[in-house]
Amino acid sequence: MSNGHISMVAKKLLVSSFYDYFVKKKFNETEHFILDRLFPDERRITSVMAGLQTSLGSYWERLAVELATKNGFNSLSTKLLLQPSLIPEELVTLIEATKSKRERRIVGNLDNLKVELVARYKGSLYKGETESIQKGRGCDLIFEKNGHVYIIDTKTVQVNAGNGNTYSENLIRWICYYSLIYGHDAHRIHPKIVFPYNSSDHSNDLAWWNDYKDRIAPLTSEDVWVGNEFWSFITGNNSALTCISDAINSLMADHDFVEIYKRSFSIVTKEETTQFRKDLKKFRIKAMRDVELLDEKLVSGKRLRWKHGECYFNSNISQLLKPVEFETVTNFV
Repeated sequence: MSNGHISMVAKKLLVSSFYDYFVKKKFNETEHFILDRLFPDERRITSVMAGLQTSLGSYWERLAVELATKNGFNSLSTKLLLQPSLIPEELVTLIEATKSKRERRIVGNLDNLKVELVARYKGSLYKGETESIQKGRGCDLIFEKNGHVYIIDTKTVQVNAGNGNTYSENLIRWICYYSLIYGHDAHRIHPKIVFPYNSSDHSNDLAWWNDYKDRIAPLTSEDVWVGNEFWSFITGNNSALTCISDAINSLMADHDFVEIYKRSFSIVTKEETTQFRKDLKKFRIKAMRDVELLDEKLVSGKRLRWKHGECYFNSNISQLLKPVEFETVTNFV
């Protein structure tokens, strides 16, 4: 994928993520008994930013799907990651043995596990009952390309002590369950933990290991993708993360974009919330369609008058906010 294409996809999705969050945001629903009296402005800002940060957590997964599918990967449903209702005893033994050896640093990678799985399950479809994978052991993404399956869990950029053992067991179970249930060649199953960027230095993926090597153990670089290791793989572009960063920087330099969302920090009343949402929709439509509203008020459900260059047309708000292309007409209807 080209640099420009990656930046365009990243920017478009980020703009959409901001809009989706703020247009539905409910302001000042609850009151903090202490902080709303002592620091009301700061409390409002904190509330907005905390919600936005949580909302943007899914941005990286959505971006990964957008970029990967544009580069020849198939995005499979995470519901395909199942577990046997009754796990075969020999598989339980294999899982526990591999888990124990990794935690005791007897083995580092999963190569021996894959050899065992190929010998037992390759080409044999599982005939037993299956169920959703145990809560807390699921994945965020499954990509497939050329017969290789990538089972991925995206994580926040911070790692807590002890997370490594949990992550390691998850990877072991993913590869075992997928191999057993689908008879897929274990050598072509790649379970991965992904950290979208290095929060200390996004231009230096290797430096992440200096901070978290002990916490992430027993996982190795074969199990973990940090920053551009992941983005370059799914896009085929070695500058992928830089392109994503450039997209964010372009929004940072967009004064109108920053200012309209800054307004959310000072919203107090329901009337201000209503006006903010209307202005936000107008801003979104103008950015998407390069059109201007000719009517005095933005009214939902009503066909309003709009202008695009020298073209005049009527449309309601919802139609213009749709992600599909909208064809304008040259005369008022």
